[in-house]
Amino acid sequence: MKRDLSINKRKFWKFLRTHQWKLLLVLFAICLILGYIGFDKYTRSLNSDYSFTDLFYLTLQLATIESGAISGPISWELEVARFLTPLVAAYTAVLAVAAIFRKQLDLLRMRILRGHTIICGLGEKGWLLASELRQSGEDVVVIEMDPTNPRIDLCREMGIIVLERDARETENLAVASIQTAKYLVAVCGDESTN
Repeated sequence: MKRDLSINKRKFWKFLRTHQWKLLLVLFAICLILGYIGFDKYTRSLNSDYSFTDLFYLTLQLATIESGAISGPISWELEVARFLTPLVAAYTAVLAVAAIFRKQLDLLRMRILRGHTIICGLGEKGWLLASELRQSGEDVVVIEMDPTNPRIDLCREMGIIVLERDARETENLAVASIQTAKYLVAVCGDESTN
């Protein structure tokens, strides 16, 4: 029972990570709709005549917390939009910054790693070894030469650092902090490369 719950929890988080941009887009659309409806109700209660563009502009300002400070009766739609819109905007900004600086963050993480395992090659054997080590709580760095390898994204989802470089070059092993690694495993497809 406990194991099934853990598996379902992992599947849920994996789904969220995989579809987070789509979910954010849906949430932002909901914020726009609720904000527009809320501001429309609010301005009508004040007997003010706002145009479509005015209401839309007020709704967009919710993302920067500029138009939500109003007094008087506030509908539930506007109340939800006033709190949800800035949260969605902030989370989107954090995701964008993380995506932009992912490689730099990975390089910084590698500088402080101690006792990690470096795996050269992300074929079937490399993927199985990396995922098993990571699931057991080990820190893992994978060096993979092919940037189109579909397992790269899987590794990153698991928290495995991936260097898209050639493991045969000494400086790339140094970047992976080979001097503080516990193990170095070469599982490239070609035995002469290993």
